[in-house]
Amino acid sequence: MNVESINLNYTSRSTTDNNNVEHHDQGQFNFNDGQQGSVETLWFETDRRFSIANINRNQTIEISQEINTLPNITGFGNLFSLHQTIALDETGELQKLVESYVNAESDDERSQLLQEVIFSWAGQSEIEPDNRLRCLFRCKGSVKLICYEPKKPVTPFL
Repeated sequence: MNVESINLNYTSRSTTDNNNVEHHDQGQFNFNDGQQGSVETLWFETDRRFSIANINRNQTIEISQEINTLPNITGFGNLFSLHQTIALDETGELQKLVESYVNAESDDERSQLLQEVIFSWAGQSEIEPDNRLRCLFRCKGSVKLICYEPKKPVTPFL
């Protein structure tokens, strides 16, 4: 790579290119031959509908036999599978909701419980559904968690 030095100072700026990539924090480095190069932080817009939730490389999510007997839904975007989310839920509330759904005796009861399962699964159960605006935020928060990820800074390697 023939890099002699990297200047740790940078200039804060924000521009967006034709590909909707935001360019921030431009810095400089020097090659061994005296030429200069530049480096900057890039923020890419992403649509995670067709991706899988990121599990840390050293992290495994153990699914108990009890959880395995429950219905599962594949996770995507920023959302783990239903089984994984149940396993990660330290309160046990999501598992109770899914068990209640499985044991519900009417379609109306299942329909109401399904909504609560989805909100809980997406981490939106804390928003009270007592008015339409708040319910809209719960729905939007659930969909956003599943489908989209805000732009994140990515600093490329030299």
